[in-house]
Amino acid sequence: MSFSLPLVLTDAGDNDRLVYDGENGFLCNVGDVNQISKKLGILINSFKKRIEFGNNSYQKLIDNYSYGKFQRNYIKLINDLKEEK
Repeated sequence: MSFSLPLVLTDAGDNDRLVYDGENGFLCNVGDVNQISKKLGILINSFKKRIEFGNNSYQKLIDNYSYGKFQRNYIKLINDLKEEK
């Protein structure tokens, strides 16, 4: 995601938090080789989609997992804990 690449991942672990299916890549069923190869084929055959998905990947990374986002969430947590006292 940090290199603006499209994603093709299986629905394992937290991958569903990284892939917005059809926006920044494709989320496939674990072990479904046909589905994975079909989704890779879509990206291989569409330069436009690779660029679009790659750019969307980078933006989702920045919006959801950047250092700035972490700082804001951490400060919010501390402030919320202070307010509970």
